[in-house]
Parts: sequence; C-alpha cells; structure tokens
Amino acid sequence: MRFATVVAIIAVPFAVHPQVTAQGPHGPQGPRVEITVPVALRGTPVTGRMYVFVTRHDDVEPRLQVRHESDCTPFFGVDVTQLVPGAPGVIDGTTLGYPVSSLEEIPAGDYYVQGLLNVYSEFHRADGHTLWLHDDQWEGQQFNKAPGNLVSAVRKVHLDPARADTIRLELTRVLPSIELPPDTKWVRHIKIQSKRLTAWWGRPIYLGATVLLPRGYDADTVRRYPSVYDQGHFNLNPPFGFSTDTSSETPEQRAARLARSAREPGFEFYRAWSAPNFPRMIAVTFQHPTPYFDDSYAVNSANNGPYGDALLQELIPYLEQHFRMIRQPWARVLTGGSTGGWEALALQAYHPDFFGGTWVLYPDPVDFRHYEIPDIYSDTNAFVHPRRCRPSRRSPASRASPYGRRASSRRCSAAARARASSSRSGKRRTVPWRRTATRPSCGTSAPERSTGAWRSTSGLTTTTCATIWSGTGPPLGPSSKARSTSSPATWTPST
Repeated sequence: MRFATVVAIIAVPFAVHPQVTAQGPHGPQGPRVEITVPVALRGTPVTGRMYVFVTRHDDVEPRLQVRHESDCTPFFGVDVTQLVPGAPGVIDGTTLGYPVSSLEEIPAGDYYVQGLLNVYSEFHRADGHTLWLHDDQWEGQQFNKAPGNLVSAVRKVHLDPARADTIRLELTRVLPSIELPPDTKWVRHIKIQSKRLTAWWGRPIYLGATVLLPRGYDADTVRRYPSVYDQGHFNLNPPFGFSTDTSSETPEQRAARLARSAREPGFEFYRAWSAPNFPRMIAVTFQHPTPYFDDSYAVNSANNGPYGDALLQELIPYLEQHFRMIRQPWARVLTGGSTGGWEALALQAYHPDFFGGTWVLYPDPVDFRHYEIPDIYSDTNAFVHPRRCRPSRRSPASRASPYGRRASSRRCSAAARARASSSRSGKRRTVPWRRTATRPSCGTSAPERSTGAWRSTSGLTTTTCATIWSGTGPPLGPSSKARSTSSPATWTPST
C-alpha cells in the first residue's frame, strides 16, 4: 500500500508565527516546513512537540521508520506552546534533527514527508511542580504511535538545501486508542487506576499486568500457585514470549530472533508450559509507564512518585485477590533482563520480606562506574573513550555486540535531543537516572532545569549529579516499604 500524494512547494518569506516556541532566526537558504492543526481536528490550543519525518520510500509511513538510533529515518522536532488552530509550527534549518542535525543537510532530491504532533498534558504534581509531559496512552511512551497524537498524510516533495522553499503540511487524523488484547484460556490482561499515583501526578495514572496461567487452572478451582514476576520494558505480550501461534519461523525470522535473544520461539515455550510435567505457576509481567518513560523502574522516586508503593500495595494485592496466587514471600519470585534485570534486583533488595528470590539477567548499571560504557565518576567526557591512545569521538553507548556495532554515546544523545527537550524523549539514556534516580537538587525537578550525567551536546560530564548519585540514594532509589519518596536511602558504589 502506498501512502503518498504529491504536494506543491511554495516559496514564501520566512515569517515566524508568534505562537511557536523555541523557534530561532532562519538563514537566507534552505527549506522550511509549516505544520498546522485545523480547527476541525482540534478546536483548542495545544502544547507538545511538532515533528516532520523525511524518507526515500513510503512502503511504511515515515513516522514508523523511526526505530533504534542505528536504524532511523531523518526526523526533526520543535516544541510548540499553546499553538492555536491554523497557526503553523515551523521546522527549518535551525531545528534539531537526527540522524542529520539540520534540514539543510538533507541532499537535494525527492522525498516522502509526514508531520506529527506529540500532544502534551499539564500535570499538577503533589510536590508542587506543574509540568507539561506526554500522558502515556498504554503505548509505552512511543511518540510516533501514541493514541491521541495528530498526524498528516504522507506527501512526496522535492527538497533542496540551496532553495528557500516552504512545505505546508496539515495534520488530518488522530491516532486511535490501543485496545487490550483479548483474554484467552492461558492469558489474562489487567488494567487498574492507581489511587496513589493519580493523587501524586494530579491526573489518572494506570497500572497493568499480563497474567499467564498454568495448565489446569480453570479445571482445579481450589489449587493455589506460586507466582513469578517477569520484569521488563512496557509491552502487552504474555510473559516469557508465550505464544500459541503454530506458524513456523522462516530462516530470516530465526536469524532475526537469534540476533535479539537466545530464547526459544514462543510456540516452543507454549508446548513446554502446557506439558503435564512442567512446574505449575502463574507468570506475570507488569505495565507501569510513567509520563517520562515506558516504565518506572519499580521504585519510589522524587521525580516519578510512589511507583514502588503502587506496585506492592495496589497492583500485586489486586492480582492476588483475583487470581489464586499463594500469598507468601517464598511463593513470589522475580526475574528479568536489562531494565527488567535492574527492576528484579531492586524489588528483591528493597523488599526481602515480600519476595522469595530473584534471577537477575544482564541488568542496567547498578554501579555508575559503568554507565554502560562511561564512568560518570571519573570520565571527563562521555563521548570520548578515555582508555585509547587517541581518544575517539565515537565512544560506543554500550558494550560491543556480536551482532554489530552499537550507536555511539554522541549519537544517542543527539537522538534524544531531537525527540524532545528537557528529558521528555522517553529514551533510556535520557530519562531513567534523571527522572527515576535523581532528587530535585540534581536539577531535574522540572524539565527546564534537567542536566543529567553529561552535557548532551558536548559530552562533558557534570559532577553535580555524579556526586548526588554516588552518595544519597540512587541507583536503586528509596524503598517503597520503609522510606518516603523524599528520603532516599544511602548508597555508595561497589568496589
């Protein structure tokens, strides 16, 4: 299916509409994109971030071609504040982009373009801060897929960095809501509103879970089961990749799966899980997206609020009330990898009397001497590898992979800046430690003052956050059982 239509390019003077924020002066050369919200689509002013996506092909909508930092079509973004219907959000040569930094770096040629507005909501937090952030709609902070965001049709245009042309796009549709997958014999989906988080954020905040039931659960209505909590990033899929889909993998699909994980195919796990001799238990994954990220890291924090309390005092009790789980510590165990590994470790470390054990796989850093690659305590620049004879400006963002080189720290930071200002990108290297594991004194109580571990443009490390992180609570943050969100636990890096 092709999405594109042809649009005319009109040369006009470079007048900047006063309703658009973060719009700098435009030089005499280069293209300019104006994106408007018609009154028929939205009749009130809107605050958010406006994007244009530029690509050579239209077999997939351009907005959906933004994937990983190393696999991404060019896009450019600018903040808009109280943009009135019909007024343009302006993207030009001064607007941040990725993987190229400016529209003027796009070579002359024919392209497909699409506009998108990531809509922000106003949060009046219980700590007194008022913030404009994207209110997750159960998509896991995916700005290019989020329900309620506004998008334009895909159009074919000619771009030339040497010509002062203007492209006008109109946002014409609202992305639809996401429906929970249907429940089955094996899989149930839960979504509840958290009273604690709603009170803290000043808007409705939801928690969820995907529950995988054991063989014979419906037949034996008396038996109770231990539970395993499989931690990870936001998704609505069953735990451990469980799938009843009998379709065979193609060689290409198998290669792609093995490049991501050594886990067996979902149907192979289903056959094991449903076998008579497989241990009977209930498996659970959480959904706990925040206004900053696709999950909360499962702890309380000064910037995210009482997510740890909400999980342990609201979501798990709800699950244990509605499913026949054994309500004893020995019968609650944890596992997870990457971010899920960090969460599995944090929950067990802070709640040893609630959980009976944890199996932690390749966790996010628990010692910031390896913030993946940079050492935020001693390295002076996150973009420069300090252990090479000739420091490289392509210091990788993470350890080497047998499947290919990862994006550099510089490129990851550039991608986050293009996606959003003030740590609102929803990206892992921008958000978790600024938003989850920091206190307001680390410059992150409001988006406008966010700094983080290093400067996103130069890579120069900042000692303020490193000092706070090393001595007053992070990385694990305060315990949701014994400490308040404003009183972090003492933590020092391991030796």
